[in-house]
Amino acid sequence: ANLVWAYGRAGHAASSLFDAVAVEAAARGLGEFKPQALANTLWAYGKLEHASPVLFDAVAVEALARGLGEFKPQELANLVW
Repeated sequence: ANLVWAYGRAGHAASSLFDAVAVEAAARGLGEFKPQALANTLWAYGKLEHASPVLFDAVAVEALARGLGEFKPQELANLVW
């Protein structure tokens, strides 16, 4: 989460890296991600306009499984931005 967030914050697109992170995160599962980490990850993908349906779907499933009440308003906004 911190890696892609830093790239997003710097405005540095790294498509290969973002693709690899998305595949790995989706494969490993997102259960260990804190709500802020999920939000920051999707924020970075949105900021750099990098589409990743596999990751986006995995985050949606994880967020719904936890319940949206687990997320602060800003985290929810970042998830859908």
